[in-house]
Amino acid sequence: MKYRDQSKKTHYVEVKASRNSDVIFSLTNNELAFANAHASNYEIIFVLLDDKGKPIGNPKNLGNLFHFKDGEDLLNNEKFSIENKEFTIYAKIADENN
Repeated sequence: MKYRDQSKKTHYVEVKASRNSDVIFSLTNNELAFANAHASNYEIIFVLLDDKGKPIGNPKNLGNLFHFKDGEDLLNNEKFSIENKEFTIYAKIADENN
């Protein structure tokens, strides 16, 4: 989803929901790439759900999670920790003739 504010700046919004009261959610590779490419105007809204899938309370605007301070990055920052259960490695094999 996206919207424009009063100054005509475009904001991108990703809504994530979970039944877990801890703010834990997944992003696809495409969502993560888009978030990094639009870090300063990419917001995440988190919605807590009950057992029937209905929202509980007000959504939480997590803000620009991917807009990092100098020296921070995706793996090392003050806003969140990230975990991946599996990585696909595309190894580049050196030419043995060189």
